Amino acid sequence: MVGAQVSAITVAPNGRVVGSPSFTGRTVTITLGAGETVVTFTNSPATGGILKICATSTSTPAAGAAATFTVSGFTGTTTVPAGSCNVVGGSTSPFVFPFGSTQTITQTSGFGVVSAISVIPSTSLVGSPNLGAGTVQVLIDGAGITEVGYTVGPGTTGTTGSTGSTGSTGSTGSTGSAGSTGSTGSTGSAGSTGSTGSTGSTGSTGSTGSTGSTGSTGSTGSTTTGTAGATVTAAAAANATGTQNATRKAGSVSIVLAKLVKLGNKHYVQLRVKGLHNTARVHILLLKGKTTMTLTRTVKTNQIVRFAVSSTFRSVRVIPIA
Repeated sequence: MVGAQVSAITVAPNGRVVGSPSFTGRTVTITLGAGETVVTFTNSPATGGILKICATSTSTPAAGAAATFTVSGFTGTTTVPAGSCNVVGGSTSPFVFPFGSTQTITQTSGFGVVSAISVIPSTSLVGSPNLGAGTVQVLIDGAGITEVGYTVGPGTTGTTGSTGSTGSTGSTGSTGSAGSTGSTGSTGSAGSTGSTGSTGSTGSTGSTGSTGSTGSTGSTGSTTTGTAGATVTAAAAANATGTQNATRKAGSVSIVLAKLVKLGNKHYVQLRVKGLHNTARVHILLLKGKTTMTLTRTVKTNQIVRFAVSSTFRSVRVIPIA
């Protein structure tokens, strides 16, 4: 009964009581026998209890940081500065909650994430705290003070960022995201199997370029290569423009292949450089009408690479740098 407490429990005949009655639990266990067994509960007015809320931070909070709480049986809110405690209703005229009532405390705003909730005395805890919702239920079972302590950590937990999509190089050299390794190239112009495609060269803005493609169609066969989901077909090879047929050399470096290709809706420079070292530096001249754009790149040798360019370019020339 809310507002009253059990002050006595009697059983007649007395010998049928098992153990001792629990006044706080309002229970008694008996053994039934022949005839009538009478159990009498005596209730008396009970003084309500006071509720105190504390807020503790696991780190150094900002100056003036505080948490705000609501209590189901109290109208209004209770604000508790970080590292302090406050009595619901105020310390000078605290609100008295009815004896035997269950109160739900909720943190509505604060200075971090709730990591723990404690109740003193622990027997007053009803169920388990909900840390995610910042709520806990307590039983007002005496005339003393029931203390609820909230432990709060810094900041709130953010959601995991989603993976950005692969960026392509724009006509002005916009930044592309890191390219993935291409699949094994098909037969090259000399009839040998193309090597695995490498990552595309750096974009004009200095960031990582788009993924280099694998070996393209040789003079004796067609190719399909897979890089970043695009497939080079014989029809796509037929759309290539501005092919550099003559071999250009500088020292031990020579240009075996340099041409523009269209894969799907995108345009690329497709290049193969032959050399004694793993990489070589080249000048790449992109032509559109009377306008020429010159790029200097370091590319991997002895394999086909590619990087995205604007569709406005009509031809390409590549000159090795000794």
